[in-house]
Amino acid sequence: MMKPNEQPRECDIELQRMRDVNTQQNTYYEVASRSAESPGNSKATNLWRRLRARAFAAVRGAHIQESIWSLHREWLGDIANARVLDLGCGAGNALTAYLAQHAREYVAVDLSETRIEELRRRLRKVPGRSIRTHVGDFLDPSFPYGDFDVVYAMAVCHHFRYLEAFLLQLKSRMSPAGLVVTYDPLQTWVPIRIARAAFRGFQTDREWEFPFTHRALRSFETQFDVLAIQGVYGASKWAIPLSMISPTKGTRAAVSLHQRDLAN
Repeated sequence: MMKPNEQPRECDIELQRMRDVNTQQNTYYEVASRSAESPGNSKATNLWRRLRARAFAAVRGAHIQESIWSLHREWLGDIANARVLDLGCGAGNALTAYLAQHAREYVAVDLSETRIEELRRRLRKVPGRSIRTHVGDFLDPSFPYGDFDVVYAMAVCHHFRYLEAFLLQLKSRMSPAGLVVTYDPLQTWVPIRIARAAFRGFQTDREWEFPFTHRALRSFETQFDVLAIQGVYGASKWAIPLSMISPTKGTRAAVSLHQRDLAN
């Protein structure tokens, strides 16, 4: 509530703009996937997703993603006494069942009713102590949960245009010693920045897709103590073109290069 002569703070304005965009996201994700092709996408968006899927499929045998999920579990540590938020979880991610089963209290939130209903069906088989699901906007003041010890944000944070305003809201929902684990696309490599810039004008979901820049990474350092950062496709991305020529050699190279990435 504001007095008549008060003006909205810039952060409040940014939060409202992002909530408005989230209304569009909700409509979109009721009929489309975050990563798969969809009839609701532009041809350019479907082409981008098709090429990306083929690129990563070329090094699937290296089990790069599986090693990252394992690393995330290490970062999360013991969550037996933690209140955990699975933020923007959709129908579930690679760690959803683990979080729900091992946390003292697990809360899943997503904009999409369709995907949360699918998640509820999955979670019926998980023997968690306290499992809750919520359809709605995390940024909405009426979001009924807070004081989280752990927030797992799988490919979520890059959906917010005003990242610092989002991070402030995130902090307000966390316990003082809370931990965030996030996993998002980067556009810090010059060739991918050029490719994304050329594609953006044709992108169906451009209103809520903001892959991290160096500035975005600095925003995290401003609002949080950053304990660890792990790039995924650093050196290992060069195994992708090799895999197109020789899948066996490409996979072997991806395994070796990924170990180099993990050490960097």
